[in-house]
Amino acid sequence: MIVSRKMPRQPQWFLQVPSALEQLANFPAPVVDRAGIEKLLGVSRRDAIRLLHRFGGYQAGRTFLIGREDLIQALETVSNEEAYQFENRRRQRLSEDLETTRRDLRARAVKLSVEPASGASLPSGMRLARSGVLEVEFASGEELLGRLYELVRMAGEDLDRFEALLSGSET
Repeated sequence: MIVSRKMPRQPQWFLQVPSALEQLANFPAPVVDRAGIEKLLGVSRRDAIRLLHRFGGYQAGRTFLIGREDLIQALETVSNEEAYQFENRRRQRLSEDLETTRRDLRARAVKLSVEPASGASLPSGMRLARSGVLEVEFASGEELLGRLYELVRMAGEDLDRFEALLSGSET
């Protein structure tokens, strides 16, 4: 029997660790309170208290505190943990996949106007200037792609006729 183990969902505050470290580098106070943790890591009051306990914070009266240097060290330790590294790589891959999908969708949205094959000649707006040189007239990127697509489709329908046309055997 195969047992599938899912990685547990990682906390959202992981995303805030790099910016929190930057902000703490210039933080003027020697301690950070619960409200500061909430702002730095974008967490709820309850989560801030849990993190303060996890990172070695302490309570002074009714206020939870952690030394600025202790918090920096705790966040640097978190950023070196396997779970954090895994989540960082996963989010990076997801971001790259989304960008690839966006580009693909944009490319698919391009509408190519393709004229019917005209028999034994090159598609309109194209001519052989001389052997090995093809000139293509176009007004837009979409028109250029449409004409090139027509050329490829023409070659795919009858490669022998296409090669004869290019060599000048056909008119």
